[in-house]
Amino acid sequence: VNVPLIDYTLEFLARGGVREAFVVCQSHADQIHAHMKASKWTKKNSPLTVSIHSSDAFISTGDALRAIDAKSLIRNDFVLVTGDLVANAHLDAIVSA
Repeated sequence: VNVPLIDYTLEFLARGGVREAFVVCQSHADQIHAHMKASKWTKKNSPLTVSIHSSDAFISTGDALRAIDAKSLIRNDFVLVTGDLVANAHLDAIVSA
């Protein structure tokens, strides 16, 4: 109850074996930064490393993905999900299929 959707998404990724997540935001970036700073996701014992990337120039998912790629941040296979993903599937099984 009263848990931001981004926390469900990050939990899903962490349980699926994801070790690094990029949170990309255009609107409400200040609120997302504040929430992430106060959350377990940015603590030393977090199950995954989370970095936040925000820009008013991100109009689409493609814009954000191009910006991250231009910084050479994607170094391996990746999973692209939206921030409002809520699932009880096993990501590791899906990725290995």
